[in-house]
Amino acid sequence: MGEKEKTARRAPTSMQDNKDNTPMHGVFAAAPSPSSKDGPPILEESYRSARLSCLQFVDSRKWHYFLMFLLFVDLFGNCVAVSFTSQTNFYKYGLKARLCSCGFTAFAIFDMLVRVMSLRAAMLRNNPSVLDVSALVLLGLSLVARFWKADDPDKVVIIEDGFIDKYEKFHAYHINQIEQYLTAVYCFFVAIRIILKPRSRTFSKKLHKYANHDNLRISMSSLRASLRRIPGITAVAVEMMETDLVIICGRDEGNMSREELMQFLQKALLYRPKDLSANAFLAHLRDIDAQSNHAAY
Repeated sequence: MGEKEKTARRAPTSMQDNKDNTPMHGVFAAAPSPSSKDGPPILEESYRSARLSCLQFVDSRKWHYFLMFLLFVDLFGNCVAVSFTSQTNFYKYGLKARLCSCGFTAFAIFDMLVRVMSLRAAMLRNNPSVLDVSALVLLGLSLVARFWKADDPDKVVIIEDGFIDKYEKFHAYHINQIEQYLTAVYCFFVAIRIILKPRSRTFSKKLHKYANHDNLRISMSSLRASLRRIPGITAVAVEMMETDLVIICGRDEGNMSREELMQFLQKALLYRPKDLSANAFLAHLRDIDAQSNHAAY
């Protein structure tokens, strides 16, 4: 009879009640139950790993210097075309220069799209990266303007505009062919990108090591030992947290991923002592063993 009463009075565990994970014991702090709409941790981890792989690709030495070489060739070729021609004969080289610039710009756009998709909002924390995106947009607009205002010898209009001397003997003339000037503007933005590109790459390379933290493997036995060392924690709370740990990880021992640890901490906060704040509770879980494929922490 006594054992049946003890069994009946025992507080329900999270395994028995899936709707409410808040313990019924008075010494636990109440907190809202975590949302069950989160995506599968495996898919989230795969997505982050893909983003990191893409970022490492565009930041690799080979790709970076290949892109810098294309920018230099684009700048040098267009500068030569602008320097050794005039408004009257630039149309002979304009089409070739525009097509080459389109090919170089396609590589630049691909690089920037991969970088933006990998960094997302983190790119806004670095001024050279933001300026690099702006320079690429303006570069693209100037390239579109080169096609829009392309020189055409069949549409040449010569306008008389005053005199070139103070005695008014020699007339000044202007021509409506302005692609040469637009190409010079394009060269300016290419030069800006050559300056900003290494700085934006330096910033994104610093994020590689932080992204690698997603590959950490946390020891479950070390986590259990840290839970038992929390001051004021009861045996009932530890038992319920261990039950949730097994449910989340699907195993009783071994290592757990970072996503599994975050899910467990959301539930573990429900069982902390009533007089212990959330920050103080989490501070006691700092000394847990973790390792990655490259180093130990």
